[in-house]
Amino acid sequence: MRAALVLVLAVVLTAAGCGSTEEPQSAESDAPRIDFLPGARVGELAEKQLEAEHAEMATGAVDCPDLEWEVDASVRCVKTSELSDGRRVRVPGTVTVTSTEGYGTLHVELDDAIAEFGVDGRHLADDVTTWVSRRVRGGPVLATCSYLVGKPGASSVCKVVVAGEHCRVRVSVTGVDAGDFRTRYRMDWKVRPKAA
Repeated sequence: MRAALVLVLAVVLTAAGCGSTEEPQSAESDAPRIDFLPGARVGELAEKQLEAEHAEMATGAVDCPDLEWEVDASVRCVKTSELSDGRRVRVPGTVTVTSTEGYGTLHVELDDAIAEFGVDGRHLADDVTTWVSRRVRGGPVLATCSYLVGKPGASSVCKVVVAGEHCRVRVSVTGVDAGDFRTRYRMDWKVRPKAA
C-alpha cells in the first residue's frame, strides 16, 4: 500500500492564511515567510494529493500535527478512510518538507501496513438498533455507539433508548478478516430494558 508523492505548495499556502491571495510575480521574492504549516492544512494537502494521485484509494481524511517549515522536517500522520459496510481503516504515513524555496515542496508517503481497522459507530448503531428492535416491542429504538476496533476480544458498549427507557448493549468482536478489513461481532445486553 506504499504511496509516495510530492506536493508543490504554490498558491496553496496563501489559502492557509500565510500570504496574499494574488499570484506572485516571482516565487523567490514574494513567497510567504512561515515558521510552520498548521496540521489541519498539512492533512488537507496530503489527502487531496493522495486522492488525485491514487484514484483507486478510498477517500478519507489525514490527521497531522503542525509541521515545522524547514527542509527535512517531518511529521507522522494518520489517514482514515471509510469503506462500505461501516468499515474504517487507519494507515499511518509521513509528510516531509523537501524544499522551502519559493512556495516549498512536501513529500507524502504512507506506510505499507495499516495501523488498525474496525467498524464505524454509525454503522454499529444501525446494527444494534436492528438487534434491539427484534428483541423488544414497544416503541422506537435509538442507539448510539462509538467506533469498534477490529481486534478479537475488543468490545464497546452502545447506549440505547427504547420507548424512553435507557439500556446498554455490549458489542464484542468475535473475529476479523484482515484481508478485507472486516470485523465480525456479537451483541448482548449489558443493561436490559424492562420490556426485554
